[in-house]
Amino acid sequence: MKVMIPCSENLEVIKRKSNLPSVLIQVLATTTTYQERTETSLLTSLRAKNSFAEWIAALVALNPQANLQNGSKLAFAEVLEKNVTSLNDLRELEISLDESDLFVYEKVANTPVDNPIVSVSLYLKFRGEIIEAARITATGASKEPYSLITCAKELVGKELDSQTIAEIKKKVCEELTPVGNYLGSADYRKEMTATLIENILDEKRNGEIE
Repeated sequence: MKVMIPCSENLEVIKRKSNLPSVLIQVLATTTTYQERTETSLLTSLRAKNSFAEWIAALVALNPQANLQNGSKLAFAEVLEKNVTSLNDLRELEISLDESDLFVYEKVANTPVDNPIVSVSLYLKFRGEIIEAARITATGASKEPYSLITCAKELVGKELDSQTIAEIKKKVCEELTPVGNYLGSADYRKEMTATLIENILDEKRNGEIE
């Protein structure tokens, strides 16, 4: 699956792309309104991290190729880093997703409005049974609008077994530094984020998700 997303396209046009990964459609549909999507371009959303945290976190987890105005190419995560390049240089994102890749979004929400308290976007690329690449992002799990969970790199080169999952859950809890508020304490946010990750990995190991 490959899809090109020009930075000038609004989020509603992006959401309606027939070949857009279902996770990105889900994130846009559940965390933004129709008005927000029609009034916001991809480029604008990337500059508004607080307002579009789940959307950006999902893109960071997927880490598509960023094609720049000068013809050069970077990983999307690099474009967001300071002192590497400006978002003004971004022309389009090139998303490529293989059938064997795992790309999942899950959240713990504040009902009945269903706003995420914490959310997780998880991407794994496999070579046979071995994890070849891993990226996990979370919202509500740090002081920033979203965070890249760096311990995910320790999944690379391993099989997805119960021991690996238990180790990652422990390391996620050690890494996260959430801030509590009326929606959930810091400890609650940390535990829920780690549990979301554990559940996704368990479901993949057990064959409940492809």
